[in-house]
Amino acid sequence: MLPTLVAVNALSYSIHFLNEYHHGCARGGDPQRILVETARHVGPALAMAALTTAIGFGTLLLSELRSLRELGTYSAVGILASFGLGLVVIPALLAGLPLPSPSAHRHREIRWLRAGLWRLAAIANRDRWKIPVALVLLVLVALAGIRRVPVETQWTRYLPGSMPSMRSLRALQETMAGFVLLEVVLEAEPGVF
Repeated sequence: MLPTLVAVNALSYSIHFLNEYHHGCARGGDPQRILVETARHVGPALAMAALTTAIGFGTLLLSELRSLRELGTYSAVGILASFGLGLVVIPALLAGLPLPSPSAHRHREIRWLRAGLWRLAAIANRDRWKIPVALVLLVLVALAGIRRVPVETQWTRYLPGSMPSMRSLRALQETMAGFVLLEVVLEAEPGVF
């Protein structure tokens, strides 16, 4: 799970950087200046995102489980490293590539997406009070609907009956007395087991 988690974070930082870079390329100018302005513009936001994500995973260090502490440590370090590498590697790669043509930003799909996102941002800025109200309403709907969620402890219901393990379980139930899940918990002083 850890490599995927770090890779997804690194990819999201790279996408934000590339998006801003392409936006700068559409305006035109010197390639080096565009890279520097892009790094100056998105760098602080990406640093804040990486830092808060790392802090969030760092809270796993408070867990009593060693595996969770390790996940928190390696996730936080990996996210910060991916941010640092992304801020160095992506501009270095872009510096060696030709600038994208300004016509690449004039496609109808890109204009449609950009216009939609700007409209959404305008709504969020203009009607800020509606967002918390909508969130409270969604939470109330979720709380009202939570009683309708069935609690199912028989995990075998979610598996297809054609699976070999499910056929074996059925055979066990039909030919013998069935099966019951039995959990045994052993407790002792540290280091006994």
